[in-house]
Amino acid sequence: MAKLSEIVPVQPDGGTIWNDCVRLYHEAFPPWERESDHLLERRMAKGRYLMRAGLKNEQTVGFYVLDVEEDGQAYALLSYLAVAEAERGPGYGEQLTRHAIGLFLERRDRRWLLIEAEDRQARFYGRIGFVKFGFDYFVPRYGDAGAVPMHLMAVAEKGPLRSVSGGELKQIIERVYRDSYKLDAGDPRLAKQLALIPEEVPLLEWPPEALEQR
Repeated sequence: MAKLSEIVPVQPDGGTIWNDCVRLYHEAFPPWERESDHLLERRMAKGRYLMRAGLKNEQTVGFYVLDVEEDGQAYALLSYLAVAEAERGPGYGEQLTRHAIGLFLERRDRRWLLIEAEDRQARFYGRIGFVKFGFDYFVPRYGDAGAVPMHLMAVAEKGPLRSVSGGELKQIIERVYRDSYKLDAGDPRLAKQLALIPEEVPLLEWPPEALEQR
């Protein structure tokens, strides 16, 4: 595995690393999955978003954004992680992910580190140590009334668990939908998602063996 030279904090200061991360943000994520640059900058300025850039020989090759929300919340959210297309393969994405996990564990003020992942990404995160919540999950689209099926995955602050209370998870997901995606309480996507959460949610190692062999 190739090694990043360093992983450094990023501020929305108009500098080279910041501009590189913004460019990569636009290249890696479609419009429906991106927040506005203004909101990204505002949340970083308030300390809610922690951005880190991965450098190789002083060049930005990837970044991640950790949403630490407010004090007293049960979760942090790995909102964005991307590696430049030309730099994928040597393991930079894994290094950035493990760095994000380490930052989450250092804070000691959250129970869960969450991530929303498509199928291919979910296999990647599962191999690193994330587990999948055992229910159907949908990510609201920015800019319209749609939603996209994804896997909701997590690393637990206190180590491996077999299941989690559906009640606890409903509170977390309602917070994510309303705060991160700006859905109001009456949005049908929120009601539909909450109805899909069972009373006790299993935590599944991912990917299952059958998928791993494909």
